[in-house]
Amino acid sequence: SASRAGNTLTLVVSPFSDNTLGHTGSGFSPGIFGNVGTLSGTYLLQENGKKIAGGNAAALAEGSSSLFLQGKLGSKPGVIRFVLTATRTGRLYHLSTATRTVWTWHTARRPGARLPAGWICIDGSQRCAVQRMMTLLYDVSGMAVDGVAPPGQQQIQLTVGRLQHAPVSKITGATVAVSVNGGTTWQPATVTAGAGGVFNVTFTAPPGAFVSLRVHAADAAGDQINETITRGYKTAA
Repeated sequence: SASRAGNTLTLVVSPFSDNTLGHTGSGFSPGIFGNVGTLSGTYLLQENGKKIAGGNAAALAEGSSSLFLQGKLGSKPGVIRFVLTATRTGRLYHLSTATRTVWTWHTARRPGARLPAGWICIDGSQRCAVQRMMTLLYDVSGMAVDGVAPPGQQQIQLTVGRLQHAPVSKITGATVAVSVNGGTTWQPATVTAGAGGVFNVTFTAPPGAFVSLRVHAADAAGDQINETITRGYKTAA
């Protein structure tokens, strides 16, 4: 989530989630699995190119799944840039071993902003403004519960959106690049725009490959999201 109350920006972000509604994922926490690997990451928060905060994301999370971060913004309208990286290694983590996401959005004070019934701000009130933080949802055709999809022609339905109750702007485009060698080389995928921020992504992946994805998307307000997922899923041998 991303919200603003006055000049205070509050972010709560968990990497390594999944596409099931209501799931936040284990993020920077090993969860119920115990000590099965190493989790690390970094974060950087900027306003108008000036650093507000940054450092070790895993340490700031303190064993929690989510990174909780607050920063003081200027009183005038500005542009936020938030960068979050996360890496996990160990016997449990064969897929989605690393992510890097860069969010860019415009922000301004909204003194009269209120959340609807059933939603609360970080202080328990409803007096905050949801930020224009963009989101990506990946739906890989034919992928099984273990993260393995058939080789050959790949089809991904990519939905570009934003946080619920954020100001709405038309999604203007998306590009996708694919790697099957851990990010050493990248090839552009074919992206066809549908309605409502939905894009159909097609490319070819050989058998037994780990597929990494790099996505860029933007909206008419000039907000952007850039995300790289290393070894996001695998194709069957």
